[in-house]
Amino acid sequence: MAAPAPELMDDVVEEILLRLPLDDPSCAARASAVCKHWSHLLADAGFLRRYRAFHRRRAPPRLGFIYDAGSPLARFAPTTAFRPADLDHDGWKPMDCRHGRALFRTSASAVLCAVSGCDHGGCHGGPFAVAFVANYVMEGEEEEITSPTSAWLYSSETGTWSAPSTVRHHNAEPFPKPSVLAGDGAVYFLTWHGRNILRYDLRKLDLTVIASPEIDDDDFENHLLMTTEDGGMGLARLVSGHSLQLWSWKPVSAAAAWVQLRVIDLDLVIPGDAMRPRLLGFAEGTDMVFVDTTYDGAQVVQQIELSTLKVTKVLDECYASCVLPYMSFFLPGRQKGKLPPSAITLIFTLTDDVVEEILLRLPPDDPSCSARASAVCKPWRRLLSDPVFLRRHRAFHRRRAPPLLGFIHHVSDEPARRVPSFAQFVPTTAFRPAELEHKNCWPLDCRHGRALFQSSNVELTIWDPMTGDVRRQREPYGTLCTFATAAVLCAVPGCDHHDCHGGPFVLVFVGNDEDDDGEEIASASSYSSETGTWTAASTVHHDDSLELESKPSVLAGDAVHFLTYFGKAILRYDLTKLELSVILPPVAYGDGDALLMTAEDGELGLALFDGEASIHLWARVAGAGWVRRNVIDLYAVLPFFDPVHSLSLVGFAEGTDIIFLHTIHGDYRMELKPLQISKLWEKDRCFNIFPYMSFFVPGRDRNKLPSPTIIASI
Repeated sequence: MAAPAPELMDDVVEEILLRLPLDDPSCAARASAVCKHWSHLLADAGFLRRYRAFHRRRAPPRLGFIYDAGSPLARFAPTTAFRPADLDHDGWKPMDCRHGRALFRTSASAVLCAVSGCDHGGCHGGPFAVAFVANYVMEGEEEEITSPTSAWLYSSETGTWSAPSTVRHHNAEPFPKPSVLAGDGAVYFLTWHGRNILRYDLRKLDLTVIASPEIDDDDFENHLLMTTEDGGMGLARLVSGHSLQLWSWKPVSAAAAWVQLRVIDLDLVIPGDAMRPRLLGFAEGTDMVFVDTTYDGAQVVQQIELSTLKVTKVLDECYASCVLPYMSFFLPGRQKGKLPPSAITLIFTLTDDVVEEILLRLPPDDPSCSARASAVCKPWRRLLSDPVFLRRHRAFHRRRAPPLLGFIHHVSDEPARRVPSFAQFVPTTAFRPAELEHKNCWPLDCRHGRALFQSSNVELTIWDPMTGDVRRQREPYGTLCTFATAAVLCAVPGCDHHDCHGGPFVLVFVGNDEDDDGEEIASASSYSSETGTWTAASTVHHDDSLELESKPSVLAGDAVHFLTYFGKAILRYDLTKLELSVILPPVAYGDGDALLMTAEDGELGLALFDGEASIHLWARVAGAGWVRRNVIDLYAVLPFFDPVHSLSLVGFAEGTDIIFLHTIHGDYRMELKPLQISKLWEKDRCFNIFPYMSFFVPGRDRNKLPSPTIIASI
């Protein structure tokens, strides 16, 4: 038995966690739930700096959008796995979203982090400031276009508003579109008709007015504040519905002036027949603007990267007047020493019944899901390995046989001479064993969670792909056999063989040669891992050749069955009596092919390809001999079938009604009931397929997780 895996060093853990995806907070949440050490590391400021540098992110990832859905109704539209506690805020109008916070109001306002020296990658729970701008008529004054506009700053630390800073200017009424925080320590707000921009200095608490570049009155809705590459204040403007002008406000001597950076023709950028677009939002720290277009009456929000002019649809059927990107890193316990109030904190307070109902729905054909769930906490791990829960899990998914996790097949330049090159594992799910290839090995069998290989030095290798265990055993007859094959079986009494890992096993070895009189003779022995010995050989003579096929054996009843070349005989080894006998096939298949399988009642079955256009399915029934159960017309299921080119029967999944076919067009999986066929892969030289089938049970045999590669997809 292999030694337990050593604990990971801090450096190794850090390298693993550095590779968690930025735009999926659920990954960091799951990792922080594994243990306190991981949670502390994920919240460490030094690690977070490395994390962002590793992913080369200047700005936090975008997790979703907040937009005005009318009525008024503020709605959060997630673009990742992140979900806030509330997706809708009825009666609220979104005004700003910055530094991990969203702000709602009916007038122009901005929210900002107030932590000194903060990089604003994960601002949650600390002090903040709100800049509020409003235009109003003083009591006793007549309403006029020069009514004053004032700005205030609120501090969450003092709980007070600053004294107002007021300007009188025509067309200075704030327009409810996103504000911009520029690198000069000021917040900028757009005014109605886009003729002016309000600048509020956060240090001096001073409000001033900046005149916009000359505009057309018809384009007053198509203005958007943004930041430029150097962090300054910029302006995006749509002219004539298709020309996007980008401006930068730059100081010249003691004054300031507008500089036009570029003009983009949106007709060449936005695909399709879209109606007149509108500018809805901008993602600070990036070069992304958001526009809406209308296709067939439906409003669609699209993202435009200004540096590359790449266009991506981000929201479908979204009727919004503005879009505010929510951008933040996930930081477990950054502010309060605990996880945020999300679903990840509820996993420890859920009742056992609720947890069991959740875990019952984990897909059986993806071991990584069970591996991730078992890493959350010890109660979940114990539940996932409980035999009663496992029976419920299989019954819930109506699984008679373990799920198919992959295939083992051989790759050789000289298959006719049985010269092994290497055996290869081909995954069909997220499961990956520690080793995908085994050099200088020939696959013989795969059953009950184990794979069996034969090497050129007359040695058998038993491999458990789930745990990574490898056992080696010498063949019983050395080099005396001209042709030989073997089978592997679980030896645990009463086992249902759904998750056989680490227990005792049995090998059955069968070889054939000629005796002293030149007659064909076959011999069989069984090996027990509990006793470590081979049984005495059981032999049988036959008039025809007993040269053994390299095709998969079949366990039917209390016997293992092996096929000989040209289908002249089937060798049956009784596991109880330890006796070898010969069974004759129902018919000779001539130029066709044959494959052993099990029938519906668990008895021995045989699939025969007649070399023309049909596969005949036979079952060996007690007291009646061979009975033909079905005939499959290959022209009906394989439209490309050509009898000129050979078809081979290369594998069978025990406990199912699935057989595998090899053609010149590739390898196929055929379900017999109902009759369905699907392509596995494109290959022109695949000779035998050994399905690997097993459930994943955390810590079933060793009280530890299996091979680390199973956890690789966490």
